[in-house]
Amino acid sequence: MNRKDWDRPPGKYRVNPIIHDWPKTARTELMDAVKDFGFGGVVTNPPHENWYEGYRDNVRQLAEIIKELEERGLSFWIYDENGY
Repeated sequence: MNRKDWDRPPGKYRVNPIIHDWPKTARTELMDAVKDFGFGGVVTNPPHENWYEGYRDNVRQLAEIIKELEERGLSFWIYDENGY
């Protein structure tokens, strides 16, 4: 990072809050709030609902979330602590 970026750092240098569970009805609003509050992206994980039985649906939901994050220019880290 150079000195001039210190006051307004690019997204890749900003904080990424952890969001474990995305709301079903206000996901778009939450993503917009993350961006509006100046965060660079999020740390998130696949949904934990019906963990092993619902695996395919959980992956589909995560793919939708990632697409929406990318559309807003938000970065993401994916992790899965529930499966350990």
